[in-house]
Amino acid sequence: MSKTILEIEQFQHQLHSFYTDIQLVDTTGSTNDDLKKIASEANEGTVIIAKEQTAGKGQKGRSFISNKNQGIYVSILLKPTFHLKHSSLLPLLTANAVIEAIKTGCKIDAKSKWVNDVMINERKVAGILCESSFTENHTLDWIVVGIGLNVYKQDFPEDISTIATTLEEHAPFVSISDILVSLLNEFALRITSFEPAQVLEEYRGNCLHLNKTIGVISQGKVFEATCLDIDDEGCLVVSTDLHSQLHLSSVEVMLIKGDHS
Repeated sequence: MSKTILEIEQFQHQLHSFYTDIQLVDTTGSTNDDLKKIASEANEGTVIIAKEQTAGKGQKGRSFISNKNQGIYVSILLKPTFHLKHSSLLPLLTANAVIEAIKTGCKIDAKSKWVNDVMINERKVAGILCESSFTENHTLDWIVVGIGLNVYKQDFPEDISTIATTLEEHAPFVSISDILVSLLNEFALRITSFEPAQVLEEYRGNCLHLNKTIGVISQGKVFEATCLDIDDEGCLVVSTDLHSQLHLSSVEVMLIKGDHS
């Protein structure tokens, strides 16, 4: 594979008109943190892309490995006018965009792991982090959508080496700039025509967990459940051995090995 390095001249002219300001930096701590600092003054559609992050962030304070020129590390600024309750669908919408970019650009069948991860063969290839700010009237001021996508092969730390993967492991001819353009354009198409029912329908088709047995991690405890659906607010609907239905929003989930029904 001939690796390519991101240069703004390669891709800026190919992007959807939704994007108003594209910033490409060599190294930063976190593109999400950088964009949050300017979010109040910046226009919707401002994007910060880094070739390397030294303090990339994931869910629940975890780090996201962001080695130089090995992946896509990008944050997008939104100033949405939709109802606050729909903001919970943004990680789903973003996952749909990432998955479509991978499918069209690499011919790989990627899936979503509820709610912030994208997987290939049950190994994580991308993570999503949405961070919001609210006005004094408790309405949305802005949302920063961060995406980290592992593109080229790299040496992951031992603790994630068996659960992380890269596009290059599955598609030998992927271009980092082509995937970035596809990802951003797929996101723009979805956010500019935002329709909750369409987001949910697409996400249900992409979800790794539906109709499978999962482990639910909540408040430090794990219990098994069957994943039934994604509800209208993006929550995971599961049933337990007690035959009760739960709608889960702030938990982690994992597939139970051996359940591929």
